[in-house]
Amino acid sequence: RYAKRVDSGVPGVYRAVITGIGSADDYLRVSAALQGVSVVRSIRPVSANGDRMEVDLELLTGISGLNRMLGDNSPLVPVSVPTEGPIILENEHAEYRLK
Repeated sequence: RYAKRVDSGVPGVYRAVITGIGSADDYLRVSAALQGVSVVRSIRPVSANGDRMEVDLELLTGISGLNRMLGDNSPLVPVSVPTEGPIILENEHAEYRLK
């Protein structure tokens, strides 16, 4: 009868590591996938090395909300998810692999 409230996480800036980026086209696919999700307010590249890129994502929800919005058809596949809440520890991040 009533819709259940889904916990989508805490808004904030989250560090994400994305692997599998082998070309400029791959970078554009990642960028388009993230920009197409309404919970992503901003994307700030932090570093890139080889096939790996780190970004800070300012989210209107937490990582769980981002993953829900990305869905199964996204080119980004979650590999690991940190504990919910804005990332404070330097070594804690969400990790995604580009399909």
